[in-house]
Amino acid sequence: RPSPPEDFIVEEIGSRFIRLRWSVGRETLSTVPVTYFILQYKKSSTVSWAVGDAAGTGDIFNTTVQSPATHAVLEHLSPVTNYDIRIFSANEIGHSLPTEPLAVLTLPEAPSGPPLNISALPVSSKSVVVRWEPPHLSLQHGAILGYQVFVTLLHGTMLTGPKGSAGNNIAQNGPNNTLVVDEKWSQQTEVHGLRPNAQYKITVRAYNSAGMGPESPFVGVHTPEGAPDAPPEGLRCEALSPKSLQIHWEPPPPQMSNGQVQGYKVFYQPVSDEKIGEKLEVKKTSNRETTLHGLQSFTNYSVRTLAYTLGGEGVVSEPVYCLTEEDVPEEVSDIKVVPSASNSVLVGWLPPLYSNGRIIKYTVFWKSDEADVREKTVTQLDDEQLFFEVRRLKENQRYYFSVSGSTSAGTGKVSRTEDLLVTSKAQARIASFPVTRNVLMDRPVLLPCRTVGVPPPKVSWLRHNRPETSHHIMRNNSLYISRVKDVDEGVYTCRAENPLGSDEVQHRVVISKPPTRMSLFLGYVTSSSVQLHWEPPQRADPPVIGYSLQYQKEHHSDWKSKRLGQRSSSITLDNLLCGRAYQFRIAAENMVGLGEYSPELVTRTNGNIPETPKLTDILDGNGTMIRIDLSRWGDGGCPIKSFHIEYKTKESANWQRIYRRDNSSRVFTFATVVRAKYDVRVTIENDAGSVMKTFHVESVPEFFANYGKVLERTEERETSSSEIFYTDPHVVVPIVSAVICTCAVAVCILIVFKRRSQSKDEWKFGPSASQQTWLSSEDNGVSKTDCSNKYTERPERSTGNMSIYATLNSTKPIPMAIRDSTVRFQTFGQRENYDAPVVPSYYKKGRRKSSSSPPDGMNLAEVSCLSSQKEFTGQMDTRNYHYFEQGNNSDSDETTDSLYTNNYARPYQHNLERRGNEIMDISGARNTLKKKQVLRARGSREYLE
Repeated sequence: RPSPPEDFIVEEIGSRFIRLRWSVGRETLSTVPVTYFILQYKKSSTVSWAVGDAAGTGDIFNTTVQSPATHAVLEHLSPVTNYDIRIFSANEIGHSLPTEPLAVLTLPEAPSGPPLNISALPVSSKSVVVRWEPPHLSLQHGAILGYQVFVTLLHGTMLTGPKGSAGNNIAQNGPNNTLVVDEKWSQQTEVHGLRPNAQYKITVRAYNSAGMGPESPFVGVHTPEGAPDAPPEGLRCEALSPKSLQIHWEPPPPQMSNGQVQGYKVFYQPVSDEKIGEKLEVKKTSNRETTLHGLQSFTNYSVRTLAYTLGGEGVVSEPVYCLTEEDVPEEVSDIKVVPSASNSVLVGWLPPLYSNGRIIKYTVFWKSDEADVREKTVTQLDDEQLFFEVRRLKENQRYYFSVSGSTSAGTGKVSRTEDLLVTSKAQARIASFPVTRNVLMDRPVLLPCRTVGVPPPKVSWLRHNRPETSHHIMRNNSLYISRVKDVDEGVYTCRAENPLGSDEVQHRVVISKPPTRMSLFLGYVTSSSVQLHWEPPQRADPPVIGYSLQYQKEHHSDWKSKRLGQRSSSITLDNLLCGRAYQFRIAAENMVGLGEYSPELVTRTNGNIPETPKLTDILDGNGTMIRIDLSRWGDGGCPIKSFHIEYKTKESANWQRIYRRDNSSRVFTFATVVRAKYDVRVTIENDAGSVMKTFHVESVPEFFANYGKVLERTEERETSSSEIFYTDPHVVVPIVSAVICTCAVAVCILIVFKRRSQSKDEWKFGPSASQQTWLSSEDNGVSKTDCSNKYTERPERSTGNMSIYATLNSTKPIPMAIRDSTVRFQTFGQRENYDAPVVPSYYKKGRRKSSSSPPDGMNLAEVSCLSSQKEFTGQMDTRNYHYFEQGNNSDSDETTDSLYTNNYARPYQHNLERRGNEIMDISGARNTLKKKQVLRARGSREYLE
C-alpha cells in the first residue's frame, strides 16, 4: 500500500469552493506507484469519520483525483461553513492511511434573501419608526452585520441633515431623493428629518461581511402635517388713522407649509414697549389682511405674523414698522402758578404724557374777574419744564390761568385752571416741578430749583435731611453733580424761605445700571444638542430688553453669540459636535447696557471616541487575501466621519493605503502572499476624536480560524490562575503565616536591641539575695538593714499609697498578691529593680590589679554595695565623702528631706510635693531608693580614692 500524501495544504478559500494542494509521499514515490487520490470531506458539525464510514449516512463526501495530479477544487459548498478535509493515496492494492484532517471555514456570501415583514409607523410629522425581521436563516450566508433602510420621497424635495435613531446610525442622502439609514444593532430604527405631510416609499436590505443583500418589498407611509417651515411672505402695513393700522401679507410657499394653513397670528406692540420687554398684543385671523384698532396716536409699531396648521405654529416673520397718524395732544401733565413780583406771575407746566404728535406750540390763557380772557403763544419747546411770565397785572386782583398744546392735527385739551391773588408781597415759592433722574454712572446731572418771592427767598439744598455741601449750587439755585457715583443715589430737597413763608421740592436721583449677574442651568443633553434655561436677573433697572448667550468648544477662545428675546427663559442649541465639551454663559441687557456674564456652565454632548475592537471582530482571511469589515467597529455613540486603512508586510517600512470604492462601503480587501506576516493599521475618526489601531496578522487560513480560540483559551487560563491564586488555601495560608512570623521576629529583635542599648546606662541595685521588690501600703514604719546592718531608715508615716516604684529590702517572703501587682507594672523600656544583681567590679577579670580578697576592714557584701553605689552616683564631692566617714562611726536615721539636702544623686533629683504628708512621685521615689543604698554602703575615703 502507498504511504499517505504529504504537504496537504489549502491554496484558496471561497464562499462555495476550497482549492487544495498536496504532494506524493516520499516513500511511495520511490517504491510503490500511486494511481489516484481520494479526497474526503464533511461538515464539522456532522458525525465523526469513524461513525460516518460505518453508517454510510451520506454525511461524508468522496472525490477521486487521478494521479499525477496533486491539486483539486471542492465545489458546491455552503458559505460560512466549517469543513473537515483529509486525503488518501491509492493504487490497485489498496489505499493508505488518511492525512491529518484540515479544518477549513468557507467565506461568507452576500445574503440572497431580503428582510421580512417590513412595517413603518409615523411618530411625528418628521419621523417614522421602521421595523423588520431578518432574512431566512438559510439565505443569510453569514452573520448579519446590519441593515440599510432606504426612505424615498415620492413627491417633493428631501430635507437635508437627517439622522438615524440613538445616535448609532449613519444617515445620508442617496440618489433620487432617497435617505439611507444604517442600523447595526437592532431590527428597528427611527428615521428623522422627513418632510411633514409627504408620501414616502421604504425598503430594507440586509448585509454581512461579504456584501449587501436584495431589497425587501417596499411599504408606503404618509407623514402627518407639521408646522410651517417658513413665515408668511410680503408683510406690509399702512396707517388708516391715529388709532388704526391696516396689515397685509401672503401665505408661506406651498412646499414649506407642511399642510393646510388654518389661519394666521399677528403680533404687534409699540417699539418703546418692545425695548422694555412689555407683552405683545396678538390678533388671530383666517384672512390675509387685518385692521388693528385702539392704537396709540403717532406711535411707531412693530408688527409680525405667522401661519399655523394642524401640526402647529410656524416660523414668525421678521418685523415691519408702521407709524400711526398724528392727533391732537392730551392736556399738559401738570401746571403751577406762583407770584414772581408785585405785578407779575410765573406760569409753569410739564408736557403732555402722550403728545399724539409733534408739539408745535403751547398757548397760555389768563383772565381776571373784571377782564376777558387773554392768551399768549409759547414756541420755545426745548426745555423739559416750560415757563411763561405774565406781567403788568393789577394788584389785589385774582387771576385764573390755564395752558394747552397744539400739533399739526389741532389744539389739544386745555389744562385745569389755577388761580392766584396778586399782592405787593409774596411768600417764597418754588416754580420747578419734582423730577426723577435716571442717570448712568460717571455722568452729570442737573436738579432744577427755580424760586420766586418778595422779598427774594434764601435757598438751601438738603440730602436725607442733612445739608448738601459736596456738590455745586448754580446761580439759578440748581444743583449740579458733575460725575454721579453710587453714593449720590437718593432724594435731594430744595428749600426756599423768606419772612412770609417757605416752600420746597424733592428730586430723586436713580443710578441706572446694567442687569445683575444671572445663573445658567442645564436641561437635557443629546449627542448633538443641549438645552439650557435661566431665571431673570434679580435687579434690572431699566427692565431687561434681551439676553446674550455665548458658547464655545472647551479650551477655545472664539465665543459664538446668540441674541435672545426678553421673554425667553430657555433655549435648545442644535447642530453641536458629538462627544465634545462646551462652555456656556449668559448675560441680560437693558437700556443701559449688557450685564455681567453668568459663571461658565461646562457640559459634554453624549458620545465618545470610537471603540477599539478585537482583531477577529473586523479581520478575516483565507491565505490569499485579507478582508477588513469596518461596519462592526463601534462608533462610540458618534457617527463615523472618516477612516483610513493602511497595510504593509512585517519587514517593510512603507505603508500602502486602501481607498474607498464608494461612500457607503465599509468592507475592504487586499491581496496577500501565503504565509506572509502583515501589519494592518486602521484610523477611525468621529466628532469626539480618533482612534488608531494596528493589527498584526499572518496570511494563512488557520490564523483567523484559530486566533479566536487561542485568545479565549489564554483568557480562560489567566482568569483561572487568578481565581486559584486568591482562593486556594494551600497558597494563601503559607503566605499569611510567613508574613506574621516575619513581623513577630522583627518586633522581638527590636525589643532585645532596645533593652541592650538601655542596660548600659541603667541603674543597678544591691546584690543581696534576700533583696526583693514588693509594694505595701500598710508598712507605716519599716526597719531595714543594709549589707552591714548599720544603717537603718524609718520613713515618715504615709497617708496614701506609695509609688509603685518604691523598693524595700526584706527578709520576708513576698506575698503572691503583691508580687503579681508588681509584675503588672513592668514595661519594656525600663528594667525593674528586681533584675539580677550586678557582679562587683573587682570580681571582673582585667578590670584592676587586686588580690582576690577585699580591702582591709570590708567584707564582700560591703564591697558589693559600695561598687553598686559607685556606678550610679558618679563622682562624689567632699561633703559626700565626709558623710560616709560619719557613717562608719555611728548609725544615722535619715528622712527624705535630709537625703535631698545632700548631692548623692543631684542629676536625678525631683521635687517632692508635700500636702500634709509626703507623697513621692515615681521618679522621685526611685532616686530616693538609690540614696538609701548609698547610706548602706560602708567604705572609707581612702578606698574610694
